[in-house]
Formats: sequence, C-alpha cells, structure tokens
Amino acid sequence: MELLVKAIINPTEDPAKVKNAVHRMIDLDLRLVNEGGVDYVVGVGNSIMSLSPLRDLVNRLGMTRLMREILRSSVVGDTIEIKLHKQAAYVGAISFVTHDSESPMGPITITITAPDPEKIIEWLAPHAPRGGKRLNGLHGK
Repeated sequence: MELLVKAIINPTEDPAKVKNAVHRMIDLDLRLVNEGGVDYVVGVGNSIMSLSPLRDLVNRLGMTRLMREILRSSVVGDTIEIKLHKQAAYVGAISFVTHDSESPMGPITITITAPDPEKIIEWLAPHAPRGGKRLNGLHGK
C-alpha cells in the first residue's frame, strides 16, 4: 500500500496550523515542500496504520456508512482519493470535499494505492453487524 497526503499552504495560512490539521487526520511525518512557487504540506507512507486518526474519528462521529460510500465512489482502479475540508480537520471534524472549490483554503487530499482497495475501505469504515452497532471497534447490540 502507498499513501500520499497533500495540502496547499496559502500565503495567509500558518504552515504549523496546516500541518496540525493534516495530523488530525493522518499519522505521517509531514514536510513542507514548494512546487512551482506553491507551498504544500506533504506526507508519504506505506502503512494502513497511518490512517488510524481518520478511522478513529470516523468511528467516534458515527460516520462509517458515509465514509464507506465516499471511499467506494472514489475508487479508480487500485487507487482511492478522498478530499477533506482543511478548516474542519483543524478543529477535529470531518467534512468531505467533492470539488476543490468547496474548501476555500484548499482541501487535504489523501491518495491511497493498494492492490485491493476494498480491504482498505473495510478497515477504514467497517460494516456494523446487522441489527447491531459497532462500538470502539467491537460488535454489540
């Protein structure tokens, strides 16, 4: 599995705050890079565990069904790409972005490449058993 996270740093933004927003969603070493005169926060990894903060937040907020739908609609071949609203991430919330214009300061883009994207989806947003609820990763009624 390969994992890439990227978020633009606008001239009016504090790079530390952008890094903080990204870290609330993904646990990777982040670095500041400049591409063509534009600054970004970028992180690269190869462990599904780097997505644990996002998975935990999705579970805590009761958003697993929505997350599963978003992830499935974002699969192209062996790649999943999702975008999150940067300002929402900064305050520990999740807001999905369909078009970059929905996040005025630019989204956090997470790209996951894996041989079996369905396994990634099931790990990030597991199904609760029929008639039961998923609580803290455990099944219960």
